Amino acid sequence: MSYKGILSSGLSGTVVALILGMVTVPLVAITGGAMTVFIITRRKNIQRHYDAVGTIYYLSLGLLVFVIPFIPTVFKQTPQLFLTVFGLFSAAIVLTKRTITYLLGAIASRLGRGDSVSSFWNAVSSIIGTLLLAWSVIKLKYRLIKTGLAGVATPLGLILNIVGRLVELPWVLNVGVDITAMVFIGAVLVGFHTLTSWYEVLALRQDPLVQAFTERSKDTASTAAAKSKSVAETASKRSRDATSKTAQKASDRGEDIAKSDMIGAGVMSHLLDIDEVENRTVS
Repeated sequence: MSYKGILSSGLSGTVVALILGMVTVPLVAITGGAMTVFIITRRKNIQRHYDAVGTIYYLSLGLLVFVIPFIPTVFKQTPQLFLTVFGLFSAAIVLTKRTITYLLGAIASRLGRGDSVSSFWNAVSSIIGTLLLAWSVIKLKYRLIKTGLAGVATPLGLILNIVGRLVELPWVLNVGVDITAMVFIGAVLVGFHTLTSWYEVLALRQDPLVQAFTERSKDTASTAAAKSKSVAETASKRSRDATSKTAQKASDRGEDIAKSDMIGAGVMSHLLDIDEVENRTVS
């Protein structure tokens, strides 16, 4: 993993967002920074680390907006707060994933399956992290709309309460929280995690063990299909043979009945001839 590339990609988006923040509204500035992060990360070919790059972008932008005095006040309210809150939550997800990846890789390397286990865990954990982040954003939104408070019912609510205790937020009482801005900022970060999940799944498909398993599954499916076809053909052949035998028996029985009728007719005819002769003799 290129730590230098991840750090530079995230900070490049921060610089663009700060510049745009001087002349436009915060959400447009955040969008411009996110697009910069997306393009540079793609050019550096580190797409599997969109989540880490997005985390650095959010945390660095939130910190600089808080520190720099000449940033517009509107940027220091809901955008700055949730850049920090979402950035911290994303950092927890990324660090947990990386730590477990390292431990699993170390254990699996002794078994000769280190790369495969790491690839599988990266894909699964990225998807789980994306779903957890999206669920937390939605849950926090409805809780803020319903009660006006975050509480500690969700991980994001806990982080928001901690930030509120560490940093004074007087504007919350005067202006309130912009729910639309909060959801938008969360959705952008969910997008970064979604991209990571996508590229981790693509990387997993290229893993030699997964490819071998896929080929084996295809062979098994092909063998099963061939056996099913063979069984179907055998059953069809037996059915045709049984039908043919039944038809043959019916034909033979019909012939026997016809022969019996012919014999009976001959006997009757013979009897009739005898009777006619006897009548002629009496006359």
